[in-house]
Amino acid sequence: MIKNMLNKKDLLYILSFGVLCLALFVFGIVFVLTSDLKGLQNDAMRINDFSEIRYNAQTFLSNKSRLPRDMKELDDSNYGTRTSYYSGSSSTKSLYKDPKTKEYYDFKPATDNKSFEICTTFEADSTKQQYTTYSYKKGYDCVKINIDSYYLDGIKAID
Repeated sequence: MIKNMLNKKDLLYILSFGVLCLALFVFGIVFVLTSDLKGLQNDAMRINDFSEIRYNAQTFLSNKSRLPRDMKELDDSNYGTRTSYYSGSSSTKSLYKDPKTKEYYDFKPATDNKSFEICTTFEADSTKQQYTTYSYKKGYDCVKINIDSYYLDGIKAID
């Protein structure tokens, strides 16, 4: 009945519009999923960086009897690894810089030299990561990292 009321040209327009809507819907889903996966990958790179930074900050502490004041000082110190080799990536990047913004992570040493915080903007909650050492929330958040007791022998609090 409807077929009798519409001519072939009208049916072609309706069919074309339907195919276009379906294509946009599929593209939208793929785009959203790809963006989410990239965000999770960036967060995984950040956490990988934090583990390396922990080691480098501890080496800095054992050599200088204090934690670095900021990430730039740690970067300039040449203690430990300076580049991140994240699995799944053939390129290297500065260990001390966020993979998305390319800015230094915020580094906040505790005055007792027993811990520090690294702050950055995460793209998802840590609950979205399959394996993670640290807990964090989506958006700007800080991760507290405790210094291994081995590195604390003879270290005093910051004056």
